[in-house]
This record gives sequence, C-alpha cells and structure tokens, in this order.
Amino acid sequence: MNKTQLKAAVAKATIKARELYPTFLPPIVGFYEKGVVAGRAYYLTHKVEFNLTLARENSEEFENTVIHEVAHLVTKHMYPRAKQAHGPEFKRVFIAMGGNGKRCHSYDVSTAKREVVRTYVVYKCACQEHMITPATHKKINTGMKSFKCRKCGVRLGMVPNEKGNHVKVVKVSNKAK
Repeated sequence: MNKTQLKAAVAKATIKARELYPTFLPPIVGFYEKGVVAGRAYYLTHKVEFNLTLARENSEEFENTVIHEVAHLVTKHMYPRAKQAHGPEFKRVFIAMGGNGKRCHSYDVSTAKREVVRTYVVYKCACQEHMITPATHKKINTGMKSFKCRKCGVRLGMVPNEKGNHVKVVKVSNKAK
C-alpha cells in the first residue's frame, strides 16, 4: 500500500466507524519509515500513522492494521474510561469494524529500518564522562545509591551539556538502511 491507498483505507474505516459512532470525525493520517511498529494511534491529536515500509511489503493484510488504528480512536470516544488500550472494549469495536481482533501483526520485519534511541544522563569523575541510564540517575537523585568511578575512585557528579541540562540522547542503529 502506498500513501494514497492508505488514506483511502482510512476513509473506508472511518465510514465503518461512523456506523458505530455517528459523530466520529476522520482522523489525520501520517506516515513514517523506521521501526517494526505497523501503525500508531494518537488520541489527543486524533491522528493515525502508518509504517510505509511494512505497508508496501504487506499490502494484502495491511487493511487490518488500518482498521486496528482507527478502532483505537473510536474506542477512545465510545469508552473514554476504558482501562486497556487492547481491552475488551477495543476488541469489540475492532471486530465490529471488520478487523480480525488480533492486537499484534505477524509481518516479516527483516527489511524494516530500525533505530534505537537511548537517553542517558551525563556524569563525570576526575578521569572521564559516564553515561548513566535514567533509572540509575533516579536512584542517585533520590539518595538511594551513589557511584564511584572504577578507575579513579572519585564519586560521580552530573555535568550539564551544551543546552544546560544533563540529558544526552544517543542514537544507536541496529540495522544499517
């Protein structure tokens, strides 16, 4: 499926959604290319997004993904207090809209572009910078733990980056594409 076909599939799913929830408005449609997630629904902006790589490679089955994402928005409107994103309310709406009821896809993702983004907090000792995970940073901040450098033995302290905060985002590509 290309962008035009995906937009048409969203329009078709919206028509079906309006049978269940007559005041349902068509969502904004967006696209992305990285990752192994086939689609996303954003409640606050009333938007659905789709992975173009997976849509192109799985066009036969991808209409179910479109229905799945639109069903999330419909469920949020029909059952605003639903506790689970893929709970019984969602499943009822998803099946009523013509979906298969399954919450996960089984597409071949071997050709998908993958990128992992990791966030670290920068700490420094006398000899080097240390990249600390947010969970460890929280333990240090709340006084649960303190850490010393294994090389120099000096206690670690936070260092501001160029923006004045202590957070550093490191992107690591799992697959070159």
